[in-house]
Amino acid sequence: MALSTSRSPRSRAGFTMVELLTATALFTVLSMLMFQMVRGALDVWKSGESNRELNDRAEAVFDLLAHDLRHVWPGVMGAAEQDARLVCSDRVEAAGSGVLFRTPVLRFTRVLHEARTRPWLREAGRRPGAAAVARPDGRADAAELGATGGLAESLYTRVRAGLDGRPALVRRVRLRAGGSGSLVAADLVERPDRLLVDAVEIATDVLYFGCTFDAELEVWDSTRGLLSRDEFPHAVGSASLWAGHDDVWPRSVRVELVLDDGGESWQLVSGLGVQGDRLELRGRVAPEVGARLLLDHEWVELLDVRAGELIVARGVRGTVPAAHDGGVVVRRGRAFERTFVLPAGRELLR
Repeated sequence: MALSTSRSPRSRAGFTMVELLTATALFTVLSMLMFQMVRGALDVWKSGESNRELNDRAEAVFDLLAHDLRHVWPGVMGAAEQDARLVCSDRVEAAGSGVLFRTPVLRFTRVLHEARTRPWLREAGRRPGAAAVARPDGRADAAELGATGGLAESLYTRVRAGLDGRPALVRRVRLRAGGSGSLVAADLVERPDRLLVDAVEIATDVLYFGCTFDAELEVWDSTRGLLSRDEFPHAVGSASLWAGHDDVWPRSVRVELVLDDGGESWQLVSGLGVQGDRLELRGRVAPEVGARLLLDHEWVELLDVRAGELIVARGVRGTVPAAHDGGVVVRRGRAFERTFVLPAGRELLR
């Protein structure tokens, strides 16, 4: 008897519909899990790259500041030298809406450390009668340069719109101290046409730049004659401007830098008056208590959350309370701080 080798209809049909649906569902679940894992890894990588880029930008600013402040010059004891100054005061600006706000300006006299790497600076003052001031870019005939005295001046401040329209931190250098055009002149902050001449951007997307000194003072005047007693408790009057023997210098300078990290932002739901201390924000995640938030040109600090409303302290970081319309974008940014210990202080030598 011959044996039949034919297969049953079921064996020739392949997978059943139930099996195909089960396999498809399993494949879909596995694909979604794999996608979530890859997306999570990409989010972690992007966050790490963003943090690294922010850290690099902040470190570049602090390294430059550290190099300049390491060479700060407190002057010669007993000399009536006006140019030995360290000043962090405010310049007042007007926003497009007419609201006034304050921007810190840090400026000081220092040793001309550029002469170590720029030989042509060492030729300044060799020719009698030469009086030109050296430019940081070196575009000048060394024979025409006046003597530098081995000193220079540095200035740091934030501008609302840099080269590309974004807020930026700028640095200005003058390769001579004192005299006409000095960066530590009493009226410089009131002259925007002179303040930022030849300034160079050193960081963009800067939401805040500020200085704090001994006893938590936000302004400092080493001459004791530029600022009033209300602004600076160690001030003694304009006569001290020319009295180098009574200058006072802080032991350290703490600098705070806030960079826009492109992260979480909010929107002001309704308007906020000058005296108001409650606001409502629209966003995915509410800011935590203690966060400092930027509304237009005013910084506020979140103190508490009550019934969905945020209780804030107005005008922090030296800003001025102002009225804000509903719909304003509210940002926080990422803050960086660095304390720079000054190498010398005249009051420590007395």
